[in-house]
Amino acid sequence: MSEPRALGRCFYRDRLPPGQARRFYDELDRRLAGGDYRAEVPLTLEERERSYDDAFAACKALRHDRPEYFFLGRQMTFLYRGGQEGKLRLQMLYTPAEIETLQAAFRQKMLPLMAGTADKSLVQREELIYSRLARQLRYQNTRSEQEHNLVGPMLASRGVCEGQNALLLYCLRRAGVTCVQVLGKGRTEGHCWAMVWLNGEPVHCDVTWEKPGKGAMLYRYFNLTDEQISRDHSGFAGQGLPACRTEAYSYYRLHGHSACSLAELTGHLRSGAAQGGMAYGQMQPPCTDAQMGRAIHEALRGLPGCWNIYHVASLRAVALMKQAGR
Repeated sequence: MSEPRALGRCFYRDRLPPGQARRFYDELDRRLAGGDYRAEVPLTLEERERSYDDAFAACKALRHDRPEYFFLGRQMTFLYRGGQEGKLRLQMLYTPAEIETLQAAFRQKMLPLMAGTADKSLVQREELIYSRLARQLRYQNTRSEQEHNLVGPMLASRGVCEGQNALLLYCLRRAGVTCVQVLGKGRTEGHCWAMVWLNGEPVHCDVTWEKPGKGAMLYRYFNLTDEQISRDHSGFAGQGLPACRTEAYSYYRLHGHSACSLAELTGHLRSGAAQGGMAYGQMQPPCTDAQMGRAIHEALRGLPGCWNIYHVASLRAVALMKQAGR
């Protein structure tokens, strides 16, 4: 599968059946993008018997594709007016004045999130945005609609997976990175995350589950393969998504922390720890927890201070973080 067009903004649109459903989608998109926030949208019908299904599918695809349409609710009503005339009544979560006020607030909030990305490579922009959001966002579910769209995560740094992922997509596309929403399950519950294209290669990213432990970013869910994310994510197969096979863009590969032997792993960890702060290492071939433990012990032997040790078993990776003032 080739990289989606328009930075992924039309991914679910292009999966609608050709004809009326896509035409409904395009009409809604044209109106909303132009600032027409009226709840009632007149539609010309080509296939009357399919009109309701096509209208519902178009609205659903638009919500999946466009986090910037945060004001569009989940509900809709289709009214048949006779002949080839129909009307779609949208659920608008905010008034036009409220939408414009929120959009202005978003522009201010985006400044620190996007700072310093312009002069970086595509991969560097993606990593910087992902890291900032992972450190900033917190999971919150009080059943408020704002937690499911851009508003909660953008303005309060709080939201559920749908809202947090919407903010990730919104920021990445602003930085020129192609990405789409992935729908599936996280362990046993419904969940969503992102698929990102880097130099034509797709990878999985889940910013919601990337929770830094005591300040340590472990990049557990950053640029994963299908095999890696399938350890606790499921339900995305058969949705027309491409296979994610490359590990070239994992944090550990990108920064030279990947090792082919335990001796090399020890060297990576010791070198990073000697410089203070954080040290990362990842074993490419399989190894046991005992072998990983010996490599950590050797890396820290003789170094001053106390260290927190974080083991990312799913990636055969480890991170060391020196305790402040110790």
